[in-house]
Amino acid sequence: MRVGRIFEGSSQVMHLIMAREALDTHFKLVMPILQPKPGQKIGKGEAMMKAAGFYSTWLPKLFMPETGHHFEARHLSEVNRKHLAYAGKTSKLLARRLFATMARFGPSSRRSS
Repeated sequence: MRVGRIFEGSSQVMHLIMAREALDTHFKLVMPILQPKPGQKIGKGEAMMKAAGFYSTWLPKLFMPETGHHFEARHLSEVNRKHLAYAGKTSKLLARRLFATMARFGPSSRRSS
């Protein structure tokens, strides 16, 4: 009984960990612009240029079709290669949706930890 409760709670914790990992890079880039801290090492302008440089390359890649050859999965069976292609396609979709949500709601989408 106790093992079942621990396992059920672990999936909720994993969701939080995965969300944090997925959004961590974006928060590091955007938060110095939206909510600068006193004594911040880089200025808002420099932070905006850094974010613009990252997003100018990252965002277009999310809309490009997956070619599949960069996974280096020649040793996998055809079925598993299809699963890998699906995971790549859906992770891009997730990234686009997360970016759109961050752009829409801004700093209010971040939870205090």
